[in-house]
Amino acid sequence: MKMKKQKISIPFSLNPKGWFLKGQEKEIAKAKHELSGVQLDKKLADIENKPYVTVLNTNFDPDNPKKGYFELDWNQSFIDMLTKNGYTGITDDDIVNKWFDDLCKGIVLETMDQDVFDELKSQQETSSKVSKTKLKDGKVEYS
Repeated sequence: MKMKKQKISIPFSLNPKGWFLKGQEKEIAKAKHELSGVQLDKKLADIENKPYVTVLNTNFDPDNPKKGYFELDWNQSFIDMLTKNGYTGITDDDIVNKWFDDLCKGIVLETMDQDVFDELKSQQETSSKVSKTKLKDGKVEYS
């Protein structure tokens, strides 16, 4: 049986590639050395003071697809950008939820004919309302 070679990772401070870097260039190199995926993307946005938001997870109830959630992750620059654009809230979650609600409404409005929209609105008024529940772990559930 052939054994797989294990990659040995040395700490960034011992890596000669980073010894002569300074400031933001060094922070970026360190992040690329130590992180990957979503963590790296967020850290790079933080270093460059750029707004960052991503969907970490989505889920829905197969028996009732109206119930589901999107788990989002964002940085402070994203909150600052939303605040500059008029979004307010007591917590960062409140601000992001208002933005996400507006985003979803905008998508619906862009993709619908007025006749279809009016029919759906009529159906929604006669059917059960979708409720929004804040969960203890900071997530929001729509049902």
